[in-house]
Amino acid sequence: MVFAVTSGFPDINGWFLLPGSSRPRQIQGTKEQKGLETQAVTVGTVGFCQIGGILVQLIYGDMATINKSTLTFLKSLRKNNNRDWFEKHKEGYLEAKTNMEYFIDDVIKNISRFDKRYANMKGKDCMFRIYRDVRFSKDKRPYKVNMGASINKDGRKSDGPGYYLHIEPGESFFAGGIWMPDGDNLKKIRQEIDYNGKILNKILANPAFKKYFGGLADEYKLKTRPKGYSGDHPDIELLKHTSFIAGHSYDERSVLAKNFSVEVAKAASIMLPFLAFLDEALY
Repeated sequence: MVFAVTSGFPDINGWFLLPGSSRPRQIQGTKEQKGLETQAVTVGTVGFCQIGGILVQLIYGDMATINKSTLTFLKSLRKNNNRDWFEKHKEGYLEAKTNMEYFIDDVIKNISRFDKRYANMKGKDCMFRIYRDVRFSKDKRPYKVNMGASINKDGRKSDGPGYYLHIEPGESFFAGGIWMPDGDNLKKIRQEIDYNGKILNKILANPAFKKYFGGLADEYKLKTRPKGYSGDHPDIELLKHTSFIAGHSYDERSVLAKNFSVEVAKAASIMLPFLAFLDEALY
């Protein structure tokens, strides 16, 4: 194979698949910092970089996957949820975290093809910390046993409508909507349902939405009518919701599939009209 080698020694800054490894690693820093000679290489649309005389492949979005080692780490953490074990396996955590950030970057890239609001978002701004706040909890386990990301126009700090991806062995899922909005926002959403319930019903009845998500989760639904609405309101069942969330679960095989980031983006595209309805209510 003939490589077109570019002269010069650019800074190292990117994701690389090292020979003999199935996991991409992020390498950053100048050649002086790393003490390595580098040469940029281009073969068609595939990027390579020569590091210390070793040719390595530059990772692009079509190779973004959840690594099996990420799930393995989370399984082990579930069995050993204590600080001593975590500190001894910090490298495994950092690799899992980096893998998830890189994967979310690729999901965002795919979502931004149909929703430009996400074009400049970074995976690291969407991911939640693995450390649990145990100050007021009876459960004193220090770490979450999942990797979670809120893909929202304001990242993980937003409390508005958006997407959420949860990676946990045996309990992975994608969801969208708004979870437990505050009183003012809940009133706005209910008012929108009161005025435009037919629109929301049409969105929820869409065959693609029903097939993928089923419907809205009932976990936080009132048993009686909300204050201000009669029991015979045509959309009373929708008005009873205090969270407006729909989700889809994935088994481990799906999570590890090479096309999983595309599958998550597909779910987001199906979810988009529902989020648009919520945005209309709130903004």
